Amino acid sequence: MRRITVILLCLVVVVGYSCKSTKSLQTSQKTMALEDQERFEALLANVPEFKAFSSKINLSVTLHGNDINARGTLKMIRDEALQLSVQLLGFEMFRLYMTPDSVMLIDRINSRYLAEKTDKYLSRLPLDLHLGMLQALFLNQPFLPDKKQLGPDDAKRFSYENSGTSLLMQAKEGSRVSYGFYLNDDNLIASTRVESLPRPAALSLKWDYSLFEQDATGWFPRRSQALFCDDSGETVLQLQLTYSKPQWNDTGLTITAPVVSSKYKRIDTDALIKSLLK
Repeated sequence: MRRITVILLCLVVVVGYSCKSTKSLQTSQKTMALEDQERFEALLANVPEFKAFSSKINLSVTLHGNDINARGTLKMIRDEALQLSVQLLGFEMFRLYMTPDSVMLIDRINSRYLAEKTDKYLSRLPLDLHLGMLQALFLNQPFLPDKKQLGPDDAKRFSYENSGTSLLMQAKEGSRVSYGFYLNDDNLIASTRVESLPRPAALSLKWDYSLFEQDATGWFPRRSQALFCDDSGETVLQLQLTYSKPQWNDTGLTITAPVVSSKYKRIDTDALIKSLLK
């Protein structure tokens, strides 16, 4: 009888300890979820209010082992239009113009241009480089492909994992493209990763940010670096941007569609990709 009592006492202790461990684990998970929610909301609070943006830029481009240092201008009106003009010695070399339903890229050096509807353009790319995504990448903001602006409730659409000195915030959805954001201790995006799926990625993008400065409504990185890599991990295109005198929410900012010379040759997205990867 005494032996049975001892066994029952041991069983009670084990069960009690197990329940306590389970409760502690559940509490820990709830605490972690709360911390993730708070960090997500802190990230959103750090993002500058954006209706319009313009800035002069210093741009360094590395392609096929060749380096080009140039200047340019970047203009964006939220969810309406984006224009990036790259100039060398006062001469415009390239211009990117994008709206929600169209994209145009003018290559004045080679007298050619691309002009396509967004749906067709995106169908040929392994990454969804649409207007909303490029806005977010240039301005160091989190994004989801199906939503124009994130709110606190979107925290649950990401998974969270400590990665060294950073917190990796990974979008849960996406069978075609993976989106990841690395947050530093100040709840700012130190790096954004975009990869085509399945892995190994046919094309991946790593966009790093530095030199954060605070403006009237949030924090903004004055310097960024974008690396486009192929399925072997080799960098095929590298961009380094430094912003000079950024202007936020100028109600008088305008962006107009560029005029293309009739002498220029029209190319499609496939031809553009081949010229970048060859």
